Amino acid sequence: MSELIINDEDLVAEGHWPVECVLGFYSERSKQEHEEFPDLVEALSRGEGYNDDEKGCDFWEELDEYDKAHEAPFDVECYAVGSTCRLTYAEFYSYVELACERYSQRYESARKPLEESLNAYRKRFL
Repeated sequence: MSELIINDEDLVAEGHWPVECVLGFYSERSKQEHEEFPDLVEALSRGEGYNDDEKGCDFWEELDEYDKAHEAPFDVECYAVGSTCRLTYAEFYSYVELACERYSQRYESARKPLEESLNAYRKRFL
């Protein structure tokens, strides 16, 4: 099994590469990432993006008025290493759902919290 939860073969468009960076680098080897992934999905279900030095994602609804006035509307924007892609809530959900399924296969104890977060995302955005 690949260590990446989302990889190049999963992307429905070449331009979606930043999604792989945002969701894909949670591997079996990193205990810290193992502990952070369910928290990430829970935050995403509330419409809260995140960022670190190299990658991140934003939801339109969390932008301030200044940014909204100077940006074309989008649902979710993922970015990594100078590349950006904008996705609908449904497109982003399909990647998050796949990542959660693969993660749950590795860490069965995370299945229920991830399902709850996915349900919350669906209620909020789909």
